[in-house]
Amino acid sequence: MTGSWEPKRSQKRRLSNADSPLRLSKGLLENSGYDWSRLKPGRLHVLIRNPAFLPQARSSNRVSKKDLPIREEAVKYLPRSKEFSGKDHAYHLIMSVCGMPGPYIMELAEENLTIDGHDDDVFSELGLRETKFKIDWPGLSLPPEGFKILRMDGQRYRRGDFATVVGTRVAKFIIDTQRFGKPPPTPQVIDGDTKDWDINKVDVTKIRLVSLNYFVSAKAWVPVLAMDGTK
Repeated sequence: MTGSWEPKRSQKRRLSNADSPLRLSKGLLENSGYDWSRLKPGRLHVLIRNPAFLPQARSSNRVSKKDLPIREEAVKYLPRSKEFSGKDHAYHLIMSVCGMPGPYIMELAEENLTIDGHDDDVFSELGLRETKFKIDWPGLSLPPEGFKILRMDGQRYRRGDFATVVGTRVAKFIIDTQRFGKPPPTPQVIDGDTKDWDINKVDVTKIRLVSLNYFVSAKAWVPVLAMDGTK
């Protein structure tokens, strides 16, 4: 089979779980007191939507903390290579929808949801016109990919734009391998540590984007990915 996958974009973004996305001022998501970008890779974790962890939303927000029930979801973080497994990343962009960490990459790709802080101008402090992101998938060595921060109109892409681009790229990488027989640039090493992440068998609908961590050593953003799991 030849060809490649392209997401079917929704004409209208739905609200996950009948909630409304939190409209958060710039930087508040990273100061919420609950940083799931630093949880250890390759381990089972429980992601929590707890109103007590959420920063105060703007007054125009239609959702108040009392309207957001506490919810827990078990996930397993994908293992990452040693250079991207530490807590020494310079910046991070955590991803959530209505306070629940880890939107699904397929929903990001199809633009079925709006992440919290979607319109945050997260690149303004970096002063960059372009950057890179690198998919760190277990058992594979993938090259970094470029991302132009400035749009054609000179405005910067926002948090939500970047999440959509990265989520789409991860989903496309998996689906092109499984449905269209497009092998990765290098063969995947399958062993005891990577067998659960076989690119030919993994369920793309269960993969979530938890965070984007920026590592100065690689000058690239590395997506923190997780898969639905059990407690």
